[in-house]
Amino acid sequence: MQAASAEFKKLRVPELVCLLRESIDKQQLAGDAPMDSTRKIASRYGVSPVTANRAINELVSQKVLYRVPGKGTFISANRSWRSLGARICIYPYQGNTNSRNCDPLLDLCYQTIFNLLKQNGYDISIISDIEKNDPRILKRTMQSADALILNKEFITQETLPLLCSYPEPVIVLDSPFVSENPFHQIVADFFPGFRKAADYFADLGVKELVIAGISDTQTHQFRRRLFRRIMETFHPEIRLLEDLTSNYVPYNYGDVCGKRIAAEYLKLESRPGIFSVSDYISCGILDALESTGLTAGKDFKLISLDNLEGRGIGPYPEPRLTTIEYPKVPLCEKLIEMLSRLLTSHMSHTEIIRVPADNLIIRSTA
Repeated sequence: MQAASAEFKKLRVPELVCLLRESIDKQQLAGDAPMDSTRKIASRYGVSPVTANRAINELVSQKVLYRVPGKGTFISANRSWRSLGARICIYPYQGNTNSRNCDPLLDLCYQTIFNLLKQNGYDISIISDIEKNDPRILKRTMQSADALILNKEFITQETLPLLCSYPEPVIVLDSPFVSENPFHQIVADFFPGFRKAADYFADLGVKELVIAGISDTQTHQFRRRLFRRIMETFHPEIRLLEDLTSNYVPYNYGDVCGKRIAAEYLKLESRPGIFSVSDYISCGILDALESTGLTAGKDFKLISLDNLEGRGIGPYPEPRLTTIEYPKVPLCEKLIEMLSRLLTSHMSHTEIIRVPADNLIIRSTA
């Protein structure tokens, strides 16, 4: 190890432990490299041999170092210790930018992320909209962080230059598709679940189909396009009608938009199957259609996406929606695994992970 440039007086064991860890990490010393002797450490940092030895023992217990009897102390080849205590700045806000109407599912997702980060010993800091909208403040925040976890809303023309020049890991979560931005990404892959839903409509004998969603959100637009392509490719025998959509509203959008879509559905001459890209609007659709005397599963078939009811979110005493489960827990687990790799291996390439949403849950609406 290189000699310290400053003088250290009356260092305590915890302080010396931190200094030694910082020195090892800063110099990027290879695994299995020999550690300086207790005598050299004591001399360099101006501490007693007893203090130096206790600091070495603590680093051994932290698995930063390991001892080989008769040969000495060495730096551990397992670098996972480097991520302990890392400061992770996260921007969790979701939903419509103006209303901040946060989706319960996404809120659950970020709560899971927070819990997993804490369990893994990370120091969590929330990025606010003030930081997002002021490059000077954001720059200071980034300088104090070891990694950033962001969502697609954070990537703007104002933040992109700073993020591209940021030397530490940037992970983008909850983008509806893999973006061209040069960041690590974790994306839910809806193709396998959408394919199962398409096949199930065909098995039910559905002859016509409409796709429902919010018209002015990027996520819903992508999901609608993807499902339409799957239907056209694998089940051209099913006639696809024009999508039924509603503009976003800044209050209870699931109920309001769902009922607007149901009103358009009732104008159709037939009762085609419905694929809804969100459980929120599916509940509004279901309520509005059944209020007219129609019965889900009999008079119309409805398949949705999210499985909110399986997470305890829904207006019905028992889950009703046939739905594709959004892979919340697997996404969060993959995020923690990726973060650990990025913090400990200093990867130079961009990593993209697709987490399959492949669980189609059959309930009474189809």
